[in-house]
Amino acid sequence: MNYTALDTSALAWLLPELKAGLFKVRSELMQAQESLPQLALQNAKAAMHEAAGALQIMDAKGLIQFAQAIEGAIGFLIAHDDEITQDALDMLDQACHALVTYLEDIQNSNVLAQPVVLYAYYDDLNNLQGTPRYHAADLYFPPLSARFSLPSSVVIMSADELKRVRRSFEHHLLPVLKDEAKKQDYEGLQTALAQIAAAQSNAQTHTFWSCCEAVLETFVEQSSQTEW
Repeated sequence: MNYTALDTSALAWLLPELKAGLFKVRSELMQAQESLPQLALQNAKAAMHEAAGALQIMDAKGLIQFAQAIEGAIGFLIAHDDEITQDALDMLDQACHALVTYLEDIQNSNVLAQPVVLYAYYDDLNNLQGTPRYHAADLYFPPLSARFSLPSSVVIMSADELKRVRRSFEHHLLPVLKDEAKKQDYEGLQTALAQIAAAQSNAQTHTFWSCCEAVLETFVEQSSQTEW
């Protein structure tokens, strides 16, 4: 899914500054491997803070969080001398390189990948500092204005049919919420969601119920591989 949250005009203006800042970070990380690691890491953190500021100017959602994770990881090493290892410095360097590559790809391509493609590095950065809560969703910003196309024919339900589908939906949803669901509950919920989505004549509500149906379908498919 395309990353529509980024102003590519602002990126073209700020990319040289961002690349220079990240080059400075990587140079200081290399210096930290050779001598005076504390001073080099302080300089790297300051340069990373400036790069994160440039991303904030663009309101680059996801990339801001990624840059802040790099800055936080550098700060963690500054505060914990015993954690300054070759592996940690290499991981930080790779994260910076991945960010530069991602920004260059955006500038050179009409298809904008979601920042979640950087999650493997984001995971390493947060693991290094022991971040208690983080998720791939931190780097995922889908275009919420997108709408599914309405089906060629909308199913018209009578009041009684709608009431029956609603009762079925509620009946099968409760055990799912209570983590007591059996296979037939998921199947019943899938059927109810499909019927509700098919009866929507508004693109926004049709999109909502179709997304619910898709999420449940994915969950059921994954669960069936491990539990059923």
